[in-house]
Amino acid sequence: MIQSASPTPGRLRAGLVVLAGVVAAAGSAACTGPDDGAVPVTVTRTSPAGPTAAAAGTTGPATTRPTAGAARPAGDELLASRAAQGLAPDGLPVVQEPGQATARPAAADLAAAARAVAATAPGSLGVGLADGSGVAAAGDGRAWPAWSTSKIPVAVAALRDNPQLAPAMRAAVRVSDNAAAAQLWYSLGDAGRAAAAATAVLRQGGDMHTVVPESTTTGFSVFGQTPWTAADQALFAFHLPCLAGSAPVVAAMGEITPEQAYGLGRIPGARFKGGWGPDPAGYYTVRQMGVVAAGDGVIGVSLVARPPDGTYATGQMMLDRAAGELTGQLAASGYAARGRCS
Repeated sequence: MIQSASPTPGRLRAGLVVLAGVVAAAGSAACTGPDDGAVPVTVTRTSPAGPTAAAAGTTGPATTRPTAGAARPAGDELLASRAAQGLAPDGLPVVQEPGQATARPAAADLAAAARAVAATAPGSLGVGLADGSGVAAAGDGRAWPAWSTSKIPVAVAALRDNPQLAPAMRAAVRVSDNAAAAQLWYSLGDAGRAAAAATAVLRQGGDMHTVVPESTTTGFSVFGQTPWTAADQALFAFHLPCLAGSAPVVAAMGEITPEQAYGLGRIPGARFKGGWGPDPAGYYTVRQMGVVAAGDGVIGVSLVARPPDGTYATGQMMLDRAAGELTGQLAASGYAARGRCS
């Protein structure tokens, strides 16, 4: 059930002020089909399909994940040579966020909120919530395609390399323009270099597991098929406002077109990005990542919906419910965010 409670005006204003301050300090500075495809696909619905075995994670009750420090996964060798020099593939220093070296479970109230949000779903819903204490995950823990949420790390990488791409970035983020996103991707070089640069941004944001692929056979964008769990995405979202060069991107996440402002877009002051698209059987994944005000601080949020009827409309409804429940849970528990990126 969606909680009707909402944050007190004072606490909400404080959280929004903190979120605005974090965004400012980070730098100087209607869609019914897939939002991520250059090539349309014709599909026949059969039954919901899961991710590939390589992308699959776990499903079950709320779990916690350390903020960082896990071993590099297979397939991440693209980063090895630069990593040995303490650099990202784009040549920039790797940013170490506060607390990355220490494995800490998320606080109990954050884990309880994640469980309550996951329970709102009529279908499959993955929930990730992150703050300075760690990450709490509940519901579907599998790594589903990122779709257009992956435009965020691509945009950060592209703007670092060429700030003149700001207009393309704004189009890719605000209205999820695919041609603009492709411009950002190809500006990074060949497929290997682009994938490595986007993956490096994920690492700098504390996500030590997700790897942006170099190729895909789906007919959709390569980066949009990145397998991304809610837990890893929430951690990245929490650290995003403090990554070098991210300020213009985070600002654009606060200017999403009204047609795409469901779910996290219902939360005042949220900075977010959505993505959606079908699996080979035609069943949609509808997801969002973002940063929302919570008490006097902020939390990173990821919601990944797999609607029971496979439709985009039902996925939107699931994210609306989840966002409403999240707002109520944080207000009812008197949640106070523990730390923020710096």
